Amino acid sequence: MTNLTETSQAVKGARVLQAHFSEGKPTPVTIYLKADKPLTNEKSLQSLDELTTKLQHTAGVSDVYSLTQPGACQLKSTTLPISWNPSA
Repeated sequence: MTNLTETSQAVKGARVLQAHFSEGKPTPVTIYLKADKPLTNEKSLQSLDELTTKLQHTAGVSDVYSLTQPGACQLKSTTLPISWNPSA
């Protein structure tokens, strides 16, 4: 964090984590994505699935779950219909 200023949100957040967790202790991190458009089309779901897979192969990451991989394993494309609309 040497290239960040002491007032940046990342540094402030890291200080809060350091105050509550000992160094080296694994802490779960939840990442939420905000989309301008529904993620219910095949292209969006494929992008989300690719991001999930990349995160799963990141050093130090043990588990990654997403809409396309809710059990940390890939769903079949027929499991989630393209017309699926959670707000309907």
